[in-house]
Amino acid sequence: MSRTPRVSRTSLAVLSWALVVTACTEPNPYLDPTQSTGTTAASSSSTGPNPDPSSGPTTSTSTGTQDDSSSGPPPPACADMGMECVPAAPEGFSGPFAWLEHELDDGARPSCPAPFDEPLVEAFSTVLAPAAGCGCDCGAYSGGTCPTMASVEYTAGAACGAVTATQNLGQTCVTLPGGGWSSLGSYYADVPPVQGGGCLALPEVVLDPAVFLTRHLACGGSFPAMGCAEGELCAPPPTDPLAPRWCVWQAGDVACPEGPYGERTLLHQGIDDTRGCEPCTCAKPTTPCQNTSVVVSTSTNCSILTGALLPNVCTNGFGGAALRSLIHNPGTPAGSCTPAEVVPTGDAAGSDPVTFCCTSGSDGG
Repeated sequence: MSRTPRVSRTSLAVLSWALVVTACTEPNPYLDPTQSTGTTAASSSSTGPNPDPSSGPTTSTSTGTQDDSSSGPPPPACADMGMECVPAAPEGFSGPFAWLEHELDDGARPSCPAPFDEPLVEAFSTVLAPAAGCGCDCGAYSGGTCPTMASVEYTAGAACGAVTATQNLGQTCVTLPGGGWSSLGSYYADVPPVQGGGCLALPEVVLDPAVFLTRHLACGGSFPAMGCAEGELCAPPPTDPLAPRWCVWQAGDVACPEGPYGERTLLHQGIDDTRGCEPCTCAKPTTPCQNTSVVVSTSTNCSILTGALLPNVCTNGFGGAALRSLIHNPGTPAGSCTPAEVVPTGDAAGSDPVTFCCTSGSDGG
């Protein structure tokens, strides 16, 4: 006779607990599979890192916390802050900057005012360069010699008209041919000027310095790009003493770029000064040596002094006996040089150019 096996109460209890646990852990086909239903899922969402950043935020949505990039109000517009949007400097140019211009007549050199207190470049305009004051003088004449040769022209009548005869002379006595020359005629002694030598040229040049009359400063600053379109900066509008315009600059004599910075001003950082005077020169004397003359005599060997003919002038006859001999006295080197008349030359102009390119405005430049 067979027996039905007996199941203990303990075995039934264990079996019942296993069935309950199995039923609780099986997925519910009527729930959204993305929703968490168990204790383990909830714990993973709130404490563990998200292994895939692209799948969603790394913090729990139940807390209300959002990514920093989407939090807070949008930045205010540039105009709402009392400023204005300024185009950035085009390629090859520096800036933008505010323009400070002032005269240099009082020697003052103001600095860039805040908030444009960063000097970017200094340039100038309007050159003042008076013409040079020029003078020329000559030192004493020296180094000359007196010519030993001369000649005398004889005219039978007065006033050195038609030449009757000519006699060349040296430093020895010359006897006139025939019976000599009538003492009632006229005579012209042709004596060359002093030879060689010269004078030291003494130039005088008075040159006032060339200066600029106007100074220009490019005044920049650090300004954000917030509240403006791409390619623009937000900056306070320039006010007095700054010109009411925005500018960019580039070294050299260049064309302005296309766009808002179209008004061009060429400035300079240096002065090319070529002012001066024509050369000072001294022309040598054109007169005969000092005390030169032609001595005339009524004797045939110049032993009797009858008179003297001054150089390069007509001398009427002495009267009395005929002239029979002549001798040339060279004299001593002397005279003075003639200075040249010199005039100013050259001028002064700006060098090392700098180009400012600005927006349109009612002042500045």
